[in-house]
Amino acid sequence: MKKCFIVFIILTCSLSLMSCSKAGSTFSRKNKTAESADQSPEAEEAVIENAMQKITGDVSEEDLAFDPAQTDSSQHDPSSEELPGNSSYKVAMVTDTAGINDQSFNQAAWEGLTMLNADTGANVKYLGIKNDSDYTNCLESLIGEDYSFIWGIGYESADAVKAEALKHPDVKFAVIDYAFDETVDNLTGVTFRAEEPSFMAGYIAVAVSEKNRIGFIGGSGGDTIDAFQYGYLAGATYANKELSKDVTIDVSYAGSFTDHEKGYALAKEMYDNGVDVIFHAAGATGTGVIEAAKEAGKGYYVIGVDRDQSYLAPENVLTSVIKNISIAIENVSVQYMLNDNINGINLDFGLSEHAVGISSVHDNFSQDVYDRALEIGKDIASGILTVPKDQSQYDEFITGLQEE
Repeated sequence: MKKCFIVFIILTCSLSLMSCSKAGSTFSRKNKTAESADQSPEAEEAVIENAMQKITGDVSEEDLAFDPAQTDSSQHDPSSEELPGNSSYKVAMVTDTAGINDQSFNQAAWEGLTMLNADTGANVKYLGIKNDSDYTNCLESLIGEDYSFIWGIGYESADAVKAEALKHPDVKFAVIDYAFDETVDNLTGVTFRAEEPSFMAGYIAVAVSEKNRIGFIGGSGGDTIDAFQYGYLAGATYANKELSKDVTIDVSYAGSFTDHEKGYALAKEMYDNGVDVIFHAAGATGTGVIEAAKEAGKGYYVIGVDRDQSYLAPENVLTSVIKNISIAIENVSVQYMLNDNINGINLDFGLSEHAVGISSVHDNFSQDVYDRALEIGKDIASGILTVPKDQSQYDEFITGLQEE
């Protein structure tokens, strides 16, 4: 019962428009908490409780689209940044190899911690890695600096984070985009049902395509990116049947979340070969996909990922598949600060919890297509429509669709 209550509190706040609108502006916000004296334990507890009340309020039960956050274009030190606060809590994160300036996954995670700093006074910090072997050293460094709650950003950090959790039982850890088969008492796995909004994106791609050929570009293979891919493929197949179209789908992988040039090359090849819409789930590699769409010009589109990316190419970004990473990071961190027992469990966020969705920006396609995508999202959220997240589930989905 305790677990269900915690999950409900965390998830139901995920579509708070106030929090969403603040997510992108936190980079430029002045850190006022660091200027004041340390709080008393009583005052600190009150601030944390107020933060929880704020982030659990103003929830829309209807909308499955996220308003885009204002985006700050400032560049951050790829190795480290720290925001001091006046709280006794110290919360940190270690980026994946795409780095803090990826305009996507890591940036959204840091936005969550900057929100935490502003709302609670917690001391927050990130460390960036250059390769996977850096995870352990960065985690150990943060432990040595007395950070008591540490995030691993991305599934590739999971093994290193679990190893540190076993070595340091007094420190709490969490990993974004990973569910642990064997749980550890001081470790939380946080995942998103990315296949659900990806289905909506697949429908939009087919509805918009004039060349009857769309594409998907992933970073590296794995369960997380499979969810994006097969959700997208399923949505496209569903749209083909509903709209009586015969749109084909090209799939390619860059083998990296950090290779801008490879993303550009793969996307350019697809556009040159007749694809007119590409969905990327490739982190910083995806910025190359977006650049190729801009270069291809009018009538060539890209679907962004993780956070609204329309600002990167306003005339070419159709929509973005959004995982509300920043809100999840702040909410789970506040739960830790409230001493709720979130460790030793996996938390799963989807459309029914308003934790994923698509961008509300749809300047490059019709209102009718946008409205239909939201209707489909509501069918998914209510359980009417089940979305596949891997090859076997996709095969079953296609079989069922053909039998209808």
